[in-house]
Amino acid sequence: MDCEAVDAGFAAMLHDNAGAGQALDAAWKAAAGDDATRWLLSAAALLGHGADFADFRGLQSWVHRFAAGEQAAPALQRDIDRLRIDGARVQLPSLTHDVALDAPGAREAAARLFEALRAGLWPAGDEQLMLAKALYDYHGLNDDEQRCERVALLVAESAGRAPAPAHSPPWRLRWMLLLEYCLDYWGQPAAALELRRQARELVEAHSAPALTWGLAVSEMRVALRDNDSTAQDRLYATMDRLRLQVRPGLALRGLFWQATVLMRRMQHGAALDKLDLVLSLCDDVEVPLRDRGLYLEMRAYALAGLQRWDEAEAQLQQLAAHQTGGQAAMAQTIAMALRAARAWTQHDPHARALALQAIRMAAAQKWQRLLLNFPAWAAWLAQTGLDAEVETEFVSGMVRARRLVPPDRHRSAWPWRLRVRALGPLRLERDGLPLGTTGKAQRKPLELLALLTAQGGQPLSADTAMDELWPSLEAEAPRASLDMALSRLRKLLDLPDAVRWVDGHLVLDAQIVWTDVAAFEARCARAEAADAGGAGAEEARAAAAEAIALYEAPLLGAQTLGGLVLAQRQRLAQRHLHLVQRQAQAWLDAGQWQAAAQLIERVLPLHPHAEPLYRGLMAAQLQGGETALALQTYAACEAALQRMPGVAPSASTRALADLARQPR
Repeated sequence: MDCEAVDAGFAAMLHDNAGAGQALDAAWKAAAGDDATRWLLSAAALLGHGADFADFRGLQSWVHRFAAGEQAAPALQRDIDRLRIDGARVQLPSLTHDVALDAPGAREAAARLFEALRAGLWPAGDEQLMLAKALYDYHGLNDDEQRCERVALLVAESAGRAPAPAHSPPWRLRWMLLLEYCLDYWGQPAAALELRRQARELVEAHSAPALTWGLAVSEMRVALRDNDSTAQDRLYATMDRLRLQVRPGLALRGLFWQATVLMRRMQHGAALDKLDLVLSLCDDVEVPLRDRGLYLEMRAYALAGLQRWDEAEAQLQQLAAHQTGGQAAMAQTIAMALRAARAWTQHDPHARALALQAIRMAAAQKWQRLLLNFPAWAAWLAQTGLDAEVETEFVSGMVRARRLVPPDRHRSAWPWRLRVRALGPLRLERDGLPLGTTGKAQRKPLELLALLTAQGGQPLSADTAMDELWPSLEAEAPRASLDMALSRLRKLLDLPDAVRWVDGHLVLDAQIVWTDVAAFEARCARAEAADAGGAGAEEARAAAAEAIALYEAPLLGAQTLGGLVLAQRQRLAQRHLHLVQRQAQAWLDAGQWQAAAQLIERVLPLHPHAEPLYRGLMAAQLQGGETALALQTYAACEAALQRMPGVAPSASTRALADLARQPR
């Protein structure tokens, strides 16, 4: 075996995985008759392709060459060469579907690599990160979070203790971004954030276009997830500036995320242009048809957004034609969901049945990406499933994972991550389960939450929050106290994004938080708007009934309040009282005195000193001929008002009492 040629080939690949292809090919041809050298050179080429998953030109040739080396299985004398071959073996399932993830060769190679890592037998420098990336990729594809974390920790330990040459910036960035992506995916936001910070420092110290591009692609994914439009605009401009300075294969991901931004902003025509460029570049760098699925799916959605439904369905048929197994089933699910969305937008009566079928298909695959980039369509699909009680656990998980908001943004029967009830004592539910709120240390955080909830979904300035929560010299540094209360609140809720800063204001994130105050205000507004329209009497009545049901008790119950929250309690109480009066009068006008009486009797304990309610109840009782009950109600009114100095029943209320006393 030509050890010098093998080591030179790996060194060239590690230095420039994209530019090493020709040199590796020349060395492979020059090694005619030397099976071991050829086998190892093909392993280097496969690991180079796996470095970025960006350029697939010549890949199949190297797959066949490596397979020929496996067939010959020449003896390898050096430990490092055996590690290199195992690295290529675990890389293969991500490069070709000809090798399954659970193939014995890949599984056994992964076990050997891991044991060698534990024993400290891996090479140092960039080759260490190359093997780590291949092994981490393999376990990541198997969704083995624990094994991935063990690999990452062992690599960090090895790098920290060995007098190894420093990893080069490109390999360090690849490793950081791979870890960041997986940690973010597995719900470890703090660790992912720290890796992004380190990656930023690395890129700033080495301002190469490829590094800046790689970081921008990673950060665009996060900006899209967080709905950070400012960051999206900045990163979009960075990608436009650098696109012609990076390899075509690397440009694919950036263009895809740019198309995603355009899709989110309903610019479907511009997104379609980006995706057409992506698919053209796929031809140039020979991306296998099976690996273009995400691009073809997005293109189908862009066509659907343009109402070009037949073309969208044809695009999905093309997608399915190049997939097998689970990927083919997923393509069929995408097509079914899109057919359901088409039916819904066109008011087709078959929409519900199609939606339920799409949900069942997606649940069978545990696949939550239904109608990606069309959150309104996806939310309708989810609501259809929940209303029909079809795959409710799966649908609830999809809603929470994607932060879908129901068509009725204040619908209570929805899998909200956090539900806050403040009409009455403060009560919290996280993911459908009660959340404890006891403990002295939680007092200020809960006061902050109550203050935000009382706003009914409106933002609250930092200055107002400080004035309300620390009105005296109780806190020497109100802003520090606010930051501490916010930090403790986020920890209590275990939902860092539930409370967000937006332009210097605090606000509860309406994508994941439902509050009864906001829902009550919205129902009141809907009732008033429908009533004002004249033709929406039924809608107004339904909205009013929902609002009245939501108002279980005054804001924060019997708690002593002051300032802004007290004013809001009084305003909400008046709004509820006004709504009840209007609803009761509507029942009386319709001759339904019993409905009016039942409504008032139900809410009267919430407004024990509200004379208009007693008067309305007396009017209902008189309409039903219940004169004795009307006089009892008048007596109760007198007793209630006596507790208020200087207040007595009005002339109109006394007139109803006189009417009740008249013989009939």
